[in-house]
Amino acid sequence: MSAPAVVIAASNLMPSLRERLADDGELVVYPDTEPIQALQAILEHRPSLIVLERLFAACPRGAALINRIKNHAQLGHAEVRVMSHS
Repeated sequence: MSAPAVVIAASNLMPSLRERLADDGELVVYPDTEPIQALQAILEHRPSLIVLERLFAACPRGAALINRIKNHAQLGHAEVRVMSHS
């Protein structure tokens, strides 16, 4: 069984992202204020899909998280998708 997709976004933007990702199966969500906890879950569960809301992805913490994921040997399979909440 594959790990649920991980979604990282501002809490107020999460409902619209959940709706847009409804067809992608089970989701585990983290607020953009908890990037360390999200990274720990990503490293532990190795999801095939990681979704970052575009405003978070564009900020320094989001960019750093993307770099950590892309440069981690065990996460090379993961798709990192940047999505707008709208």
